[in-house]
Amino acid sequence: MILVGLAQVCVRTKIWRWNQSAHLFCDMPANLEELHEFAERLGLKRSWFQDEVDLPHYDVTVTKRKKAVTAGAVPVDRKTEVNYIRSWRRLK
Repeated sequence: MILVGLAQVCVRTKIWRWNQSAHLFCDMPANLEELHEFAERLGLKRSWFQDEVDLPHYDVTVTKRKKAVTAGAVPVDRKTEVNYIRSWRRLK
């Protein structure tokens, strides 16, 4: 299952020009390939995938978040996202 968190305020940098972003992630390691395929359909580059963190994910803009939801990603609130972070931590 592909999930997308709520857009949150973030710091703009030379690389990240937006002031809000959300995490696009999957519910379990077995679905990572599905996440990569989904991200590719949204126009995200594989090199943008962040896997050296507690929750492997892609950062998405507000616009890409809307497209992800339209394409079938399940929107989740912050509490649910944190629960997934905890679940992924236990798998390490």
